[in-house]
Amino acid sequence: MRGYGGTELILPEGRSLVMTQTLTVLFVDDEDDVRAPLAAQVRIAGFRVLEARNTPEALRVLAQEHVDVLFTDVVMPEPDGIELAERARHLRPDIRIIFATGYLLRAATADKMGKLLFKPVRAKDILGALGDLM
Repeated sequence: MRGYGGTELILPEGRSLVMTQTLTVLFVDDEDDVRAPLAAQVRIAGFRVLEARNTPEALRVLAQEHVDVLFTDVVMPEPDGIELAERARHLRPDIRIIFATGYLLRAATADKMGKLLFKPVRAKDILGALGDLM
């Protein structure tokens, strides 16, 4: 399972995705113990994975690296994941966005801007969402 040129990714429920290039996913979550294991599992699945702890760090990455998909927690210290997504779209209008949240009140706004996953999020949920976006 790799996200590299012409390789097939096997996604949850037996779906597959043939990749023509490596997709880069930027994981943003202020909780290291949430972000790091999920990012590692997606990296093992063959995606190029970058990580950031907060919005300012994520914006620096977005300014310096090519990013295909932004995966962000909605509720983080200011600015939050929704504002990050807005800024990311300003920098990269074609970026695809996946949000993760445990808060229903913020879900409606996030759902309008991208794919929404509810916490606790598992790697198979993220891989399925990535497959849906491609």
